[in-house]
Amino acid sequence: MTLCVRSLKNQESELLESMVWSKVIPQVLRQRAKLIRSSISGMKPPAISRDIGLSVGHVRKWIHRFNEHGLLGLFDLPRTGRPRTIDEAQALRIVEIATTSPVTLGMGFTIWSLSHLQRYLANQEELTVCRETIRNILDENGISYQKVRSWQQSDDPKFVEKKEAITGYYLNPPDNTIILCFDQKGPVQFKRRDGYGYSPQGRPPLVPDTYTRHGTGYLLAALNPHTGQVWGRCFQRYNSGTVIWFFGWLLRQLPDDMNIVIIWDNGSPHSKAVKRWLRKRFGDRVQWQHIPVKAAWLNLIEAWMSIFERDLLQNSDFASLQEFSQATAAYLRDYNAQAHPFRWGRKRNKRIFIVKPLKSLILRGRTGFHAISDTFARQFAKAIATS
Repeated sequence: MTLCVRSLKNQESELLESMVWSKVIPQVLRQRAKLIRSSISGMKPPAISRDIGLSVGHVRKWIHRFNEHGLLGLFDLPRTGRPRTIDEAQALRIVEIATTSPVTLGMGFTIWSLSHLQRYLANQEELTVCRETIRNILDENGISYQKVRSWQQSDDPKFVEKKEAITGYYLNPPDNTIILCFDQKGPVQFKRRDGYGYSPQGRPPLVPDTYTRHGTGYLLAALNPHTGQVWGRCFQRYNSGTVIWFFGWLLRQLPDDMNIVIIWDNGSPHSKAVKRWLRKRFGDRVQWQHIPVKAAWLNLIEAWMSIFERDLLQNSDFASLQEFSQATAAYLRDYNAQAHPFRWGRKRNKRIFIVKPLKSLILRGRTGFHAISDTFARQFAKAIATS
């Protein structure tokens, strides 16, 4: 009876074809994928052997492996390697030391490196181990070199009440009401700012390491989260007077029959003078909601400010407030032409095909798993999960 490949499942055919032509996976995997594809087309093992350059026994072996284990069967089984000289207790001790501050252990430095760990283990623990072994032990225990992150917790006694009010405006805005998220960007220094851009590999753009400051300015902006439209004006200063001028300019552009709710922080320019002016000029038509102290993330315009800084301030070189204002106005025209609503909360589907577990758990120790790109690993994981 002629040996042939079983019927393919889900995305196996597509992935096999990409493996045959891929340049980012080892040659041996491309050869095995080509072998399976030839068998699918009806070629017999002897003909495949002559075409691929493998023995008939190897051809049969990989067809059997594919029929039994699918795409994962094309990878060699993990090899045991040399017996480990570090026992479990010593490995746990290495992890414990690496996750303890060097200062706590009486060292004169504050950050561990592999070299520091190697010397400490040799001098204090009488444990001779190479740096690569330390790296592997830490990786197997889920320990990696990470930058310290800061966090901030609001101590506002009315945090829950304010948060629910703001998220209520985002998710279920009142009828006949426009929500405006207001904040300022600045002070922005007018100088050359480095950024990012596409260029030939190894040949990034070069700029002088000196620059000239041309003063500072502020951008006052308001975002309608339900349409994505942004209004903004640039000023030399940021105070109650400029805030009143900005709202006088903005609110005259909005329909008179619409109510306005302003979401802003507790900055001093949003003082009683501004509120008195709003109440005197617009009456009960304009309301406001302060975000909790130390909870700027509740104001959706903070997300837009990040977009603005990335798109306009990076790679910029403004010589005056006038240049900054003109560039900002041009940017807002382009942005508002393609604006989209800002959604509150996580709406993206959870990704279930994660690259790191596939490489570190399933493919670890198999042929060329280090050389596999993340894109291919993601496709491979999806094919395995749905087969």
